[in-house]
Amino acid sequence: MSEIDIRKHIPTLEEAKILLDDGRKLNPGKWIEHSMYVGKAAQLIAQNCSNLNPETALILGMLHDIGRRFGVTSMRHSIVSK
Repeated sequence: MSEIDIRKHIPTLEEAKILLDDGRKLNPGKWIEHSMYVGKAAQLIAQNCSNLNPETALILGMLHDIGRRFGVTSMRHSIVSK
């Protein structure tokens, strides 16, 4: 079985920012700022781990609550792709 290149399944940093901005428009709130702090924390941790990519950690941290764009639901940790 071949190793999957996970980076091709993760949005770029610019795409992540667009997703968060869209989420802010749909459901304004402190979850956006929280998501940015989580992303930064993940990036800082990854910078100190030889086997983690800091940019990937930043992006995934930023998007960890992207389901909140739909408001108060049980889907706060998911997004439907097109």
